Amino acid sequence: PPPEVLFGRDTERQSILDTLLHSTRPRVAILGAGGIGKTSLALSIMHEDTVAKQYPARFFVSCEGITTVDTLMTEMADVIAIPSSNRGSALHNTILSILNSQPTLLCLDNFETPWEIPESRKSFEDFLRHLNGLSSLSIILTMRGSQRPSSVTWSKPLLPPLAEVP
Repeated sequence: PPPEVLFGRDTERQSILDTLLHSTRPRVAILGAGGIGKTSLALSIMHEDTVAKQYPARFFVSCEGITTVDTLMTEMADVIAIPSSNRGSALHNTILSILNSQPTLLCLDNFETPWEIPESRKSFEDFLRHLNGLSSLSIILTMRGSQRPSSVTWSKPLLPPLAEVP
């Protein structure tokens, strides 16, 4: 559900909405310290009426506890509601096909969790590269810190890391 209250993020919210609604292949990274409102901001945008109209398919995937691309694939399959019978060896391709079948907005929340595992980073970069190549997919990624994964062509202007709300 959308957050009940979103305080002091009007500028960032409008910037993200403009990008999602008026850019080709939008890719937005919401960065900042923990507990600063990245997830709330992303959820408020995903539930915005204009966004819902433009993106018939919207998926919110929590990456909390995700340590491998395979566990991310399983989580995404659960969120997308892919039946168990369709989760064979081609699950990756099935997910990519669904994400590219219509205008879709995918939010990968708390992406720092898998990103901070050095031995898995390359596989997550490769996965993001595949997502970046999908023409019908728009991406919101929330992540602690101030560095964006380099395998995605982020929409310009880049959203600066969130600052504390005064």
